[in-house]
Amino acid sequence: MERLTENELLAELAREFALDERLPGDVDVFMLMQATGKSENRCRDILKRKAASGELIAVKVQGDHGMPITVYRKAK
Repeated sequence: MERLTENELLAELAREFALDERLPGDVDVFMLMQATGKSENRCRDILKRKAASGELIAVKVQGDHGMPITVYRKAK
């Protein structure tokens, strides 16, 4: 087993658990709520269904306050 220094281990963990960057065009539940006037639960359901069907992909990104949030992108 390879012995890592503290800094090497921290760098490896940071890479492993890094969140993707939010990209232009990403949509989250609250953006859809504002655009449609629908409830939070309804918007979350719509986005999850579209992700399950392959129309969108769900990606975890770092939110404005440092907490992870799920955004949705158009599938390629």
